[in-house]
Amino acid sequence: MKLWQRWNELWEAIGGTENTITRNRAYARLRGFYCEPHRAYHTMAHIESCLGLLDRSELAHHENRLALEWAIWLHDIVYDPHRTDNEDLSAEQSSLFLGSAGVGRAFERSTSKLILATKFGHDPKTADEKVLLDIDHSILGESPNVFDEYDRAIRQEFSFVPWYAYVAGRKKVIERFRDRQPFFHTDAYRNSDYETRVQANLTRALERLTTNPDPLLTP
Repeated sequence: MKLWQRWNELWEAIGGTENTITRNRAYARLRGFYCEPHRAYHTMAHIESCLGLLDRSELAHHENRLALEWAIWLHDIVYDPHRTDNEDLSAEQSSLFLGSAGVGRAFERSTSKLILATKFGHDPKTADEKVLLDIDHSILGESPNVFDEYDRAIRQEFSFVPWYAYVAGRKKVIERFRDRQPFFHTDAYRNSDYETRVQANLTRALERLTTNPDPLLTP
């Protein structure tokens, strides 16, 4: 299914306005955010991948499927590597989108909580928060080639940071992830190849930070 078709179906499912101009403008605005030139990983491809994981049968047990899917669409709508409040701003944008759609406050509050749960270091409390975080972080347990491509894309998004400073900051993030065992929050991921691969991927990323030159300067 094409992404715009899926957006249309979700819009209708949450009770969004039947005004097609409003719906289409919302989708165009959403794509505008995710197609910003400074993004290398946090793009529409990331959203499409997350939606595909949501559809997997082993992740079918959640509390509010519509809120979870909306949160996937909007959780990275604001992504500025210079900022530390991207999740807060993404939740605000989500509220604006839902306001234009004419959707009630209860749904807006549910989706905002899910988006805010994607903050780095957040300890998920609800089943939906756990599913969302595992989907969002699944890239860390992907095959080595896929993970390495992600790792390079993150460096590209932080290309404005000098290599020595990037190494120091990135090491802290990776070490914090690596110290979390088990890494994933749901049984679906803990009992899968994602859990077994994540430690090897993170260890390799740490080694690459200390032994390799800046990938932005290598062919």
